[in-house]
Amino acid sequence: MLISASSFSKVYEVIFSIALLELSSHFLIPSWPVCFNLETFALSFILLKYGPLVLNSAALSYLLVCFSFKFMGVSPTFGYLMGYCLYARFFNVFKSAFKFNNLFAIYFSNLAVCLFGTIFLSYYMNIALVSAFKLGFLPFLVGEAIKAFSASYFFNKNK
Repeated sequence: MLISASSFSKVYEVIFSIALLELSSHFLIPSWPVCFNLETFALSFILLKYGPLVLNSAALSYLLVCFSFKFMGVSPTFGYLMGYCLYARFFNVFKSAFKFNNLFAIYFSNLAVCLFGTIFLSYYMNIALVSAFKLGFLPFLVGEAIKAFSASYFFNKNK
């Protein structure tokens, strides 16, 4: 049985997306109050370019790679990474149910990932949810807005 060109293309897109997620985690952009990396930018790019199936496959594979080789188990970032697996679903809810354009759907999806991560951070570090919110959510609002705007602009420019 031969592999169709379409199937090969999807496999390539997933592998490229996993590599993009891994590379994007290493780019730190200085900002205030915290530096941010480009992982949620990569998530939105993959979703807009390849669709939810490729994004979900890449996010789950990336999650498995992170915890198999990078962290060797659960870490404080686990909740954020689990949120990556739900990113396409968040985007679809904000896009269809609330009729948001790409910019706002991306921004609120990024915030949903941050919120998901913040809840796990509270549990993992055994701190109050309000404290976790101050540590794991509020400092990222500006960076997530910049990434959402950049991803939306980049995608609309290169359609």
